[in-house]
Amino acid sequence: MANLETIKHQLLHCRYGKFDELEMLFRESELLQLKPRIIWERMIAILELESGDINRVSFYSWLNRYRRRKVKTKELEEKEHSWKAFQITDPAAINLANEEDVNFISVNYKK
Repeated sequence: MANLETIKHQLLHCRYGKFDELEMLFRESELLQLKPRIIWERMIAILELESGDINRVSFYSWLNRYRRRKVKTKELEEKEHSWKAFQITDPAAINLANEEDVNFISVNYKK
């Protein structure tokens, strides 16, 4: 687990990127699926903070941006995987004994 004092210091004293270390405190599935209120309460309990120490609206905004970014990233990874996994058909593997394959080839390559 991440150093709790470092995360607590960053949350209380940093202006930008203060919530970035929460990815070390919670699993990605928790950040994506749990209700924001539950994540907020767990964060406050784990880091032993007062509820007013951190702006709740800022946290909810960060969590919303995090979730949108992760969904877009996953969609892009899936699209990238589909074209990277593409395999070119080996012409030698075409079954010329199959009548449909022969007709398809002859129809498409007639002059």
